[in-house]
This record gives sequence, structure tokens and C-alpha cells, in this order.
Amino acid sequence: MGSRRDFIKGALVGGAGATAAMVSGELVANLAAPKSDRTPPAKPNASRAFSPLGTHQPGIAAEPLATTTLLALDLKAAVSRDRVRSWLTILADDIDRLMEHRELLADPQPELSTRADRLAIVVGFGPSLFKRFGLEAQMPVGFAELPSFKIDRLVDGHSGGDVLLMISSDSNLQAAHVERSLLRDSAYFADLRWRQTGFAAIDSASPLGSQRNLMGQIDGTGSARPGTDAFEKSVWGDSVSEPNWYAGGTTLVYRKIEMNLDTWDILDHKGKEEVIGRKLSNGAPLGGDKETDFLDLNARGKNGLLAVPGFAHVRQAQSAEGALPLFRKPYNYVDERADGSTRAGLVWLAYAHNVAEQYVPMQRRLADFDLLNKWTTPVASATFVIPRGRARVSDPLCGGLFA
Repeated sequence: MGSRRDFIKGALVGGAGATAAMVSGELVANLAAPKSDRTPPAKPNASRAFSPLGTHQPGIAAEPLATTTLLALDLKAAVSRDRVRSWLTILADDIDRLMEHRELLADPQPELSTRADRLAIVVGFGPSLFKRFGLEAQMPVGFAELPSFKIDRLVDGHSGGDVLLMISSDSNLQAAHVERSLLRDSAYFADLRWRQTGFAAIDSASPLGSQRNLMGQIDGTGSARPGTDAFEKSVWGDSVSEPNWYAGGTTLVYRKIEMNLDTWDILDHKGKEEVIGRKLSNGAPLGGDKETDFLDLNARGKNGLLAVPGFAHVRQAQSAEGALPLFRKPYNYVDERADGSTRAGLVWLAYAHNVAEQYVPMQRRLADFDLLNKWTTPVASATFVIPRGRARVSDPLCGGLFA
């Protein structure tokens, strides 16, 4: 068999119809083959591994893996809806094989594909994809490009995107191999718009499994918690109020937030805690003892002043009364600049079933009143619909959007 790149190129030469036929004839047939006819996956960590199949796309509700890479791609000008379906079929085969630790078709590095590190690959669609194909009526309620916030200083070319590929892994080596594989198989359909990596830093002492960010604070304490009714209502789309194809899906908000750590370092310990509204030692709300203590925004200290200052980040980030919380899953980043210096901050990721209700009002408050803005600057932004998971290997990655 020739290389996978040659296979895809040959199909494209024959036109969109030929592409779909070849994809369905070779890839989907392979996917649908009985398990006994498929190379068995390596399973040293089978009890901890993610499946590529399920009600929801893999790994979203799980604890953060060590590293995450977001790849935003824009469709090439000549790519039609038929070719998008063909591309998604190819990606589905890649995802199934990589997440099951099996070789790709014509795999140039099978030794890397069969590594048993935990891996989750998620696919999403930006508002621009819906607009390109006239599918605005199929967008979930509350989904759109984010409005401009007055604190934003977005860098050209680092926001938006038609399609998102998000790779999370226990291993930087595996993540790098998966990234190259997916981009190689996407080269005839889309161009890379931007790329961002992040790393997790879960605090071992946190009873909630929260992370620490580069400012030293525990991050995400007030997030929706997987396994709860609130999480189910906050995160997943339903078939009652949403388009049917979206039921079981969610929406991802991406914000790249640069931190001015040099000036943050100058601030004293008490000042840092008041800016955040939580103790740096364990994430407890000011006036409380533990991270899990109730965040009482009306509590007052012995001096009669509010324990959580009016300018504190947690006060502005608190969900409005009656609003469902976000499921926040942040990562840290350190980017190297051309002169050898670095910029660092937060790859802020949050999931919600209605971005307009759950995220936008909160971000407007943060933009207007949050003192933390003195040390942080949003430099990139995007939203993506994450379709529901696949029940069978032959199901499309798009949840039926392009059916």
C-alpha cells in the first residue's frame, strides 16, 4: 500500500464523489470489520484509557491530562460539504486507531501510534464553518463568535477557526506524533490557522483536583463538577431545546490569557489574595478555611470590611443568580518569542451548553470590574461546537450535522 498522503491525494484527483467513494470503500469498511479481523490494541493502561466511542466526545469530563494541544484549521477555498464529510471520515479512522493504540493506515511511525499513553482527541466546529455552508439555523442556542471585550488585545491570526482538533495526552511524545498525523491527513482539506499547547498542574492537596496556574493560585474551584446534576445541565446539549444533532454535545470557549508575572511577583502575599479573593495556600475563600468552603460574598472580617473585596476576581466570576456554572478546564502555557524571551499565561478552556447565557455576562463583569485585569490580558479567543460522541465506528464525527 502507498502512503496515506498518496491515498488521499489520489482520491481528490477523482473529485469529491470519488473521494467519498474511496473513503467509504476502504476506511469505513476497515472500521466496520469484525474485531477479530482488526489488529488488537495494546492495553497496558486499559482501565484508565479513553474510548473513542461514547455518548460524548472523549475525555471532556475527565481530569486534565498532562498536555493539551489545540489546532484550529480553516477549510481550503475549494472544499465542499462532500469533501468535509470525506475528511471527517478519514479523521474518525485516525482517531479510532490512535486512541486504541493501533497503527494508522500506511503509518510511517507505528511504534509511536501503538504507545499506551492515555489519549483523548476532540473535534469541534467554529461559527465560520456554519456560515460557510449556510447552516446557521443548525447552530446551538447561544452559540456565536464572542463579542469584543474592552480588555481584549487579540493578536491577528490567533483566534477563530473553522475546525478545532484538540489533542490531550499523558505524553508529549505521543501528542507530537498525533498532531503530525492529524495535520498530515488534513493537508488536502484545510490549512492550520493557529496552534496552542498547554500543560496541566493539578494540585495534589486539592480535594477537588483543582489546578494551580503560573500566578500560584488554585484555579477552577467554582467550576461545575462532573458526575453531578448541575454538570449535566451546565455542559451537555439536549434534544428538547437544541438542534437534534447537538444533543450530547457541548460548546467550548477558548481564551488565551497572557500574565504579567514580573509585576505580579512584586505584589505582596496579602495583596495577591485580595486580588483573587482566595487564599494562595489552599484556595479557600477569604474568610474560610478550606477550598470547599462556601464562597460567602457577604462575609465580613473583624474589622467590619468585606472578607472578599469588591474588586476581587472571584466576586466578578461568580455565576449570576439562576445561571448555570461553566465547566472550566484551564491549562498553563509558556511561549518562546523570537528574541529568546518568553511569555506565559493561561490556556483558559470552559465548556457550556449555552455560551451567551453562561459565559458572556460573566466576562462582561470581569472586563468592567476585575482588578486582576491589571496583570492579565486576553490575546486570543474562539468558540467551537463540540458535537456529540459516536456510538459506532461508522458514525460521523459531526453528530449528523452534514447528513
